Amino acid sequence: MTFMKRYLFILGFLSITFIAVGQELASEGDTLVLLEEETPTIELNPNAVDKKEFKKNNKAKAKKKKEPKRKRNEFYGTFSKKIFLKQEKGRNVITQTFYVLPTYENPSKYVFDKYYFENNSKKRRIIKTSYAHSKYGMPLHGSYVKRVNGDVVEEGYYYKGTKHGRWMKYGMDRDGDKLVVIGKEKWDKGNPKGSNIRYYNAKKTMTEEIKPYTFGELEGRYMKFYRSGRIMEMGFYQNGKKVGRWREYYDKGLANNKKIIDYPKNYWEEGEPVVVKEW
Repeated sequence: MTFMKRYLFILGFLSITFIAVGQELASEGDTLVLLEEETPTIELNPNAVDKKEFKKNNKAKAKKKKEPKRKRNEFYGTFSKKIFLKQEKGRNVITQTFYVLPTYENPSKYVFDKYYFENNSKKRRIIKTSYAHSKYGMPLHGSYVKRVNGDVVEEGYYYKGTKHGRWMKYGMDRDGDKLVVIGKEKWDKGNPKGSNIRYYNAKKTMTEEIKPYTFGELEGRYMKFYRSGRIMEMGFYQNGKKVGRWREYYDKGLANNKKIIDYPKNYWEEGEPVVVKEW
């Protein structure tokens, strides 16, 4: 075999070998590309929807749809009548916008401060009293806003003649440039929010004792009741101590005074309680 024939033979053999190797590499390359595009997973169906999450989302949507919007003049499930009062004092114009119950209903006897709207030929005003009677007018029920020269100075809510929810008071800052918060209270149907209330019965319809707490400390009006609903004892706490005048009552009609006791006026003052009068 001549040199040229040997060269052409070797060249042909190498060409056939390169083609075969190239096909195998191409085949392996295709396989590698396929593995990169479809990463293996242990999930049987990686595209399946999470049933728990699906049900949770559906419940949230259903709940959102079912929540009815509060109708105009409706508060705590009761429609109320809107009242607007306007008064001028010197250069100040004072307005009050509030609502009252459509028909009379006694406020809770276990709440000391009750609020009514007196509407007669002589006066149109809001009355605060400890008594429950229709002679004082209609109990307030709904939102309340007080303005002085257009600026809101007090706002909150009433529930059947008692303060309820958050109440805010506003006043001018030191420079007299803008209104700032000067007072904030939270109420629960006439009692300070956070009060410790004890009942005579399991249905919680007969209150035995109301202990007012603020930040874990006794603060405010304390009241204790007989089973009849009449007041047994009443007074004020300040920083966990009894202060001022405390009263005790008999469980009978209007003339039911039993004892009057005076404590120091402020919690930092020292002194023993003094019985002022007994019946």
